Amino acid sequence: MLDKEQLAEFREASWGKKPCLFRGAIDVTGFPLTSHDLTSLVQNDLVESRLITGDFELIHGPFEPAAESRDHDSTHLPPDSMLMVQCLEQHLQVARDLLDQAFPFIPGWQVDDVMASLGEESASCGAHFDKYDVFLVQHTGGKIWHLDDGGHREEDLAPAADIRLLREFEPAHTWIVEPGDVLYVPPGFGHHGICQDVSLTLSVGIRNPTMAELLADLSEFALLSLNENPTITDQLFAAESTIGAQAISQIQSALEGMLNNDMLQRWYGSFSTRLREPDLLVAGVAAQPASGMNLVAALASRFAISGQLLFVNGEVFELEDVDMSWAAELTTRRKLLIPRAISERGLACLESLLATGALLAR
Repeated sequence: MLDKEQLAEFREASWGKKPCLFRGAIDVTGFPLTSHDLTSLVQNDLVESRLITGDFELIHGPFEPAAESRDHDSTHLPPDSMLMVQCLEQHLQVARDLLDQAFPFIPGWQVDDVMASLGEESASCGAHFDKYDVFLVQHTGGKIWHLDDGGHREEDLAPAADIRLLREFEPAHTWIVEPGDVLYVPPGFGHHGICQDVSLTLSVGIRNPTMAELLADLSEFALLSLNENPTITDQLFAAESTIGAQAISQIQSALEGMLNNDMLQRWYGSFSTRLREPDLLVAGVAAQPASGMNLVAALASRFAISGQLLFVNGEVFELEDVDMSWAAELTTRRKLLIPRAISERGLACLESLLATGALLAR
């Protein structure tokens, strides 16, 4: 979508700062996707989907098959309603291809998901803001986007609403987008998209967890990682009513000793590659990996590397120096021809991934 020069300029001028529209950035004909593909997909209870009605009522999927119609341009959706389908990249190869080919500058472990928004004329999910960066790819039809000047916080949302509707929304910018256009929206900017005709938008979201989410997950990971449960101190402090600096210092040292770089590296790699729906993986037939075998990642699989650690779907594997070349290839290309240069640890890792269904033999 962007060459190196354009990407550098975008990161400097717009990333996290202001919305940005890229006209004709993607040839969407190379990523064929129809309303029928989506309405068929949401019948599956492993697919995260929801319907927002014209009255902004939220209905969660799965959904019953739509009645057949001779109108191939129809979405079979109720009037003014919007169908949202999460994690398309875990279900459809075309969505995975979109990530790999149009957004190679986003590390796989930072991608939240590719979400589809499908609606007919005048359908909308209301004015809202997100807590993460998002690229809105117009795939089919047109859409009118109204955006404000940003700066929103959670208290700006309407109370007791099923969806994240802004109580007040004053548009400062309006863009009409067509197939191939990509609109970037940073966190905190209110935006309101209104469908024109049958409209399909693909949202590429960037993971941006809150501190509350990080601390909750880290504390659970740290507790599970404790081999023993030592007390903070065995000293008896002076008989004073105040908690002195020495006590606080000892607590700080104990926590820093536990939450060291190795712990944080293992935790964040596991956290950022964990699957929303582990049941999407189907356990594979026992296979012994060997040099020359072709492997491909399951659509749902997530990968990351940190040092000599390979993270796959929340699991961590310790590798050797000789393994880092093939591990990088697997992480970036999502496929692998097993090389001759591979350690016993590497073979054990691939055997485990084949067994869980994270990798498939081809």
